[in-house]
Amino acid sequence: MTTLWHESVAGHKRRIEDHIIENALQLISEKGMSGVSMSSLADRAGVSRKTLYNHFPNLEQVVLAWMQAEIEQEYEQIKQGLAGLTDPADKLWFYVTSSLQACADRQHHAGVEAALSSEAAMSHEAWDHISQRFAKTEALLREILQEGVEQGTFRRDIDLNLQTQLIFHLTGSLHDVMAEPDSDPGLMSRAIMDLVLNGISAGNKQDAS
Repeated sequence: MTTLWHESVAGHKRRIEDHIIENALQLISEKGMSGVSMSSLADRAGVSRKTLYNHFPNLEQVVLAWMQAEIEQEYEQIKQGLAGLTDPADKLWFYVTSSLQACADRQHHAGVEAALSSEAAMSHEAWDHISQRFAKTEALLREILQEGVEQGTFRRDIDLNLQTQLIFHLTGSLHDVMAEPDSDPGLMSRAIMDLVLNGISAGNKQDAS
C-alpha cells in the first residue's frame, strides 16, 4: 500500500509539473523568456503561486526540466535505434537524422528553443547543465566514429574528438532552420551526410600515414 501511495503521489506531481511546463512553453513562444513572470505563468496554468513555487523556484528551472526530459528522450531513442544497426555509416545516418528530428520536435512551440538561444535568456550555469546532459548523446556519436575507423569505413587519420564535436554541434545548432514549417529533417540529414562523408569516408582520401 505504501508503494502504491508513493507512486500515486509521484504521478500526481509529474502531471502538475508537465502542465506547468506546457503552459510555460506556450508563454515563452508568445512573449519570449524575458516577457514571462512566475505570476503570469501561475495565471496561465491555473495554479496558485504557492503551488508553482512548490514545484519550481523560477522560470529557468521550468525550462531546464523540459530540456532535461527532451535530452533524455532523445538519448534513449538514438541508443535503441543504434542497437539494431551494424554498419557505422548507417549508424551515423541514423544519429544525424534522429538528432535533427529531435531538434525539429522541440520547435513545436513556435521555435521556443531558438528563442531561448537567441535571447541568451538562460544563465551560463543553466547552459552548462544542459551541455552536461548532452554528454551521453555526444558520446554515442564518438563511439560510431571510432567504430567506423576501426572497421575501415572512415579514415584512420581523422581526429575523433574534433570530428565528434563538429558533427555534434552542427546537428544541434540548426534551431532556426528546423523551426521553419517546411523543414525536412531527412533532406537536411542528406546534406549534412554529404558534407561529413566527403571528409571522413575511407574511400575519399588516402590515410595521412
